[in-house]
Order: sequence, then C-alpha cells, then structure tokens
Amino acid sequence: MKKYYSIIAIAILFVCFTKSAKSACTANFTSSNVANVFDFTDASTSSSGSIITWIWTFGDLSAPSTLQNPSHSYDVCGVYEVSLTIGTSLFCTNTYSTTITVNSGMTGSFTSMIDTTTGVGAFTGSPIGLNVNYAWDFGDGNTGTGAAASNTYAASGTYYVCLTVSDTGGICTDVFCDSVVVYISTPSCSSTFTYTDNGSGNLTFQVAPVVITDTYAWDYGDGTTGTLPFSLHTYVTAGTYYVCLTTTDPLTSCTSTFCDSVVAAGTGGVCSVSYTYIDVNGIVAFTAIPPSLTSTYTWTFGDGNTGTGAVTTNTYAVEGNYYVCVTMIDSFNSCTDTYCDSIVTNITGIGIMENDAINFNLSVYPNPVTNNVTVSYELLQSALINIELFDIIGNKISTSSLLQTSGKHQTIINTELLSQGAYLIKLSSENRNSSKLIIKK
Repeated sequence: MKKYYSIIAIAILFVCFTKSAKSACTANFTSSNVANVFDFTDASTSSSGSIITWIWTFGDLSAPSTLQNPSHSYDVCGVYEVSLTIGTSLFCTNTYSTTITVNSGMTGSFTSMIDTTTGVGAFTGSPIGLNVNYAWDFGDGNTGTGAAASNTYAASGTYYVCLTVSDTGGICTDVFCDSVVVYISTPSCSSTFTYTDNGSGNLTFQVAPVVITDTYAWDYGDGTTGTLPFSLHTYVTAGTYYVCLTTTDPLTSCTSTFCDSVVAAGTGGVCSVSYTYIDVNGIVAFTAIPPSLTSTYTWTFGDGNTGTGAVTTNTYAVEGNYYVCVTMIDSFNSCTDTYCDSIVTNITGIGIMENDAINFNLSVYPNPVTNNVTVSYELLQSALINIELFDIIGNKISTSSLLQTSGKHQTIINTELLSQGAYLIKLSSENRNSSKLIIKK
C-alpha cells in the first residue's frame, strides 16, 4: 500500500512541475513592415531556463524560420496568421499566434508556351499564392481562371492576352497584359498539285506528294470533280479556273485543302494580263504584268479589300490562301482581260521577334499604346543601354542610347505619330538583348 501511495505522489508532483514549467515561459513578438517586407522581433519571456529554440510560421507557402528575429517578404496581399513557438533549456514550450495584413500592391505577370501543332497555349500566372484569384482574357474571346490555364487558338496570329490577379480578401488587384504570337504549322497530310497544259483545254493534274494511304478529292472549278492522284481533265471553255485538292489521311483523320488557279488554253490575246507578288510578313506587294501607261488596273485581294494601279499592296490580317484577281482595261487596244490566281501569305511576326524579356526584367505599358509607352527595366550593374523601336517589317524607327546605373529604370517613348499596327521595342547592352511587342491603337 505504501508503494502505491508513493507512485501517486510522484505523479502529482510531475503534473504540478509540468504545469509550472509551461506557465513559466510565454511566447510573444512584435512586427513592422515596409513594402510587404515584415520584420519580426521576439518578445518572449521565460523563468524556466533560457529560450534556446524559435520556430516561426508565416501563413503562406514559405518554409518555417528558426531565427530569433526573422524578416519575411510577402508576394501577395491578404491576411496571414503568423505563429511563434519557443522552447527553453528546461523543456518549457509555448506558442503565440496573431494575424497580419499585407496591403501594399501586388504585381502580376505570366509566361506562355504555344503548341504549334494544335494551337493550344499553356499559361502560368504569378505571383503564386493560396489566396490569389486569377482571371484570364486570352485575346480571342475566350477566358479562363487559375494560376495555370490553357486556351486553344483557332488560327495563327498575334493575340493580346491579359491576366488580372487579386487577393481573395479584396485588398489588392493588378492587371498585366502582353502580346502572344501563335503559329499553327501546316497539317501533316498537306498536299499540293502541279498541272500540265496539253492544249485544246486538256490538262493533266498530279498530286505532290502522293501517299498511298491518303485519299484525294478534286474540284476542277467548272462543276466537275475527281478522285485520282493523277488525272486528265478537259475544259469545254477556255479560261482561268480555280482548282481545289482536298487530301485526307484516314489513319490520323487529318484533312487539308490546297487551291490554285489554272489557265486552260485559249485565254489571252491582244489584251493579256497576269501578276507577280512578294509577301513580307503579310504585307503583300503586287505588280501587274505587263505594266502599261495606257491601261488601268483594278484588284480584288480575296479578303474583302480592293486596290488600283499596276503596282499596289495589301496587308492581310491572317495568314493563309487568298484568291487574288487583277482586271486590266487597255484603252489603246480597246480590250479587257482578267487574271486570277491564289497566293499564300505567312505572318510570322517582326524579323527580330519578341524574345527573352527576363534578361532585363523588361516590361512595357500601357499595351496597346496611344500617345506614349513606358519601357521599364532593371540592371544588375551600370551599362550603356540601347533602346530601339522597329516596325512590322524590321525597319528601325527610332533609337536612343543611355548610360544607366544599376537598379530599376523607366524610359518613355512617344508613339503618337505611329500608324496602327504591331511594333517591336528592343533593349540591348553589350552582351544581352530583350524585346517586347506593342500594339498601336
């Protein structure tokens, strides 16, 4: 019985000692902040040994700190719970928690990657945080949410993508926009054709390349059709016909169509016209053949636009195949002739494409621009910086050189006199360069 009482007495003493030890240390801290960087100062006390451990959690995705007086930077506005747990040399522990409010502005941005086969764009927004909302405008009428989002573009081109980031508490918000260039490559089952004029309206058509497993469908432009990769077709009436070849790969369900104009024997005469063209990134220059001072020329460019003159240009908004016609009226010979043919335009962006903006932490705003654009960049060390502005075909519009110290800088470029369209701002130093596309409204 005495042994039993002794065990009870020891247990009571242990409980009393433990409660006394716990109440003998108190965790506490104070904090201050400048621009979302918080300095935490330990204010804990202990009468049960010296404090030897500090464990801080900051309420975001960062790792805990074991410093006595740590500093912590928050990327996102919001309310966070910060906790400090202390431990003493006599095994006393205590935890103190409180909330802090991060209320200075956040800065949004994003990166993107475009699949040239499918047109699917993968976007990643920043900053990353548990209490951040993300709203996307992909520039083609589609929208999305989430830090990681995707969008499927239907056609190649330059799209103006905007990301709005905001904290879930409604304290801060920011909008970041940038141009994204989408290029969708030609389908793998793409085919073209050639033809030989045998005379008297008889033409031989040949597919290139010929794939045994593919199927072919011809539209000869006169209301008749065919299905063979090599075919002989006779036109009843001489003239220019718009012929289309549709290729289908039954193994992959890939389908593509190629069209071109063909001339059956008998067209032309005293008054005969054709044309050549040069495509520079969607800006196409046409030259009528022959150019004549006694003739007038009218054009239809296949995209709804028209033109006049022996030499003319048209700017296409979307790359692709267009059916272009020129009509010549020769007043000297009192005759008229029309020639039509298909052209292919390729829009790949400015010759020196947007690249590696992270080199200088380069950003431009607003974008699209009206009268002025601000170029913001950061240098790790002093350097001579060149800022250049190019038009869509790579012509240099303006340039300036600045000797800058390390740190953040801003330069304003006047864009009031620029025509509507796409331009490129290039920032370069001795061994680095970055560039950004801008859109002039």
